[in-house]
Amino acid sequence: MKLLHTVGLLLVSTLPALSNDTSAVLTIGGLEFVTNADIVMASEELFITVDEIRVVYAVPQ
Repeated sequence: MKLLHTVGLLLVSTLPALSNDTSAVLTIGGLEFVTNADIVMASEELFITVDEIRVVYAVPQ
């Protein structure tokens, strides 16, 4: 089971992340993702192990 989760995480991690300017809004139909020009992410550090997933975002001040 852990192997399946690890393989799944590895497959998902190869997909491009296109959420640099996106925020979520809760609507009657569920979460709706909308673009927001005020949100900018300068960089992202992603660390994945079997025991831990850690993400560090750098945003401009």
